[in-house]
Amino acid sequence: MIFADALQKAVKDYGLSVQHARILLGHVIQKTPGHIFAYPEKKVTQSGFDQFIKLCTDLAGGKPITRILGQREFWSLDFQLSDATLDPRPDSETLIEGVLTHIKDKSKDLKILDLGTGTGCLLLSLLHEYKMATGVGVDLNPKAVETATQNAKNLGLNTRATFQQGSWLDGLTEKFDIIISNPPYISHTDYETLDDNVRNFDPKLALVADHNGLSCYEEIIRNAKNHLNPKGILVLEIGFGQKDDVCQILSDNQFTLIECRKDLAGIDRCLTAQPLL
Repeated sequence: MIFADALQKAVKDYGLSVQHARILLGHVIQKTPGHIFAYPEKKVTQSGFDQFIKLCTDLAGGKPITRILGQREFWSLDFQLSDATLDPRPDSETLIEGVLTHIKDKSKDLKILDLGTGTGCLLLSLLHEYKMATGVGVDLNPKAVETATQNAKNLGLNTRATFQQGSWLDGLTEKFDIIISNPPYISHTDYETLDDNVRNFDPKLALVADHNGLSCYEEIIRNAKNHLNPKGILVLEIGFGQKDDVCQILSDNQFTLIECRKDLAGIDRCLTAQPLL
């Protein structure tokens, strides 16, 4: 079957956009969507077509295209996904912006800690910006540690990033200039109302927290002060409506809020704080 007919079938029978159909067909034959567009008369093998139809079925059934492709672009970098990691969202880029706003000198020899690292997208994006920095990523799931380690290799950052299995700051003895985290912050009740494409494909362990979604903040903030260098910063992603509660936890643990940064939807998304002197 030629490319044009395969695309037509995807649009007609599965309700896909032509753009998504080109992406999926390109993924199957390891070519760019532009190649599919430029050569509509070329043929795809029967096995390739069968695989293409399987991916069309998955996408039409609600599986996110990033999960089908096994990767997501974040901060203009490509990150492999696994079933142990969250699919990084553009909202989380707000944390990178927050760090860049506060630490403008990109030549600084920084030490960065990323808690609940997942794909490693936060730590590796910062190392991409701060060329002299080094960092550690920690995740409870050893498979996430494997995924982040592979992403570091793929991006050529493996000499400056190490990843380890662990629970937040437990067992760490170093001090850091930046502690950054996108922890689980969804309550058990709110989890039941999430879209199927989140509940069915993102790991629950990386989404849900006790104490109405606040327990991970309590754990991180309580211990972070002992692991920050003088003038070090704590950068946290927060969920909708959590600003006041997390700010109270910061205040209770002798942190002062430096900035609350909103995401593109105008929702409070990133808190940057420093320990009180």
